[in-house]
Amino acid sequence: MAADLVGKVVLVTGAAHGIGAALAERLAGRGASVVVADVDVVAAEEVASAVGGLAVRCDVSSPADNEAAVTAAVERLGGLDLAVLNAGVATGCGLGDDFDPQRYDRVRSVNLDGPVLGLHAVWPALRARGGGDVIVTSSMAALAPMADDPLYAATKAGVLALVRALAPTWA
Repeated sequence: MAADLVGKVVLVTGAAHGIGAALAERLAGRGASVVVADVDVVAAEEVASAVGGLAVRCDVSSPADNEAAVTAAVERLGGLDLAVLNAGVATGCGLGDDFDPQRYDRVRSVNLDGPVLGLHAVWPALRARGGGDVIVTSSMAALAPMADDPLYAATKAGVLALVRALAPTWA
């Protein structure tokens, strides 16, 4: 086991399933204390239990939930050193006859607003520890056509642009 994250506190959004759960497991395996943040609190608790982490309910489209996840990291684990803003959803629709405004609102609020609100929430906690790192999950859909879910692709392209714009300033 690589122990290069011992003593570090990591927040992972979308951590109850898939990539997020795998990241939580990998980070904990490297010694990190992991905040498993997800809207599916039952699954988040299962992952947190498996990795010795802390589960928090977090709908990333909610400013209050993002702030609460950071507060949990700071108050219960002592701070925040790394944030992995990973939560994401697809729409399963396009812009033709299959367009669904509610699915569009959800994909935009999770995939684009989520990183914006997450970045805003983690910034003060990372600075309080003297800096830190943020990883924001995008997708190959940001770089290549994704005809079956263009709205997902658009939000992931927005995430890529956001990170590229912030990186020089936040470095």
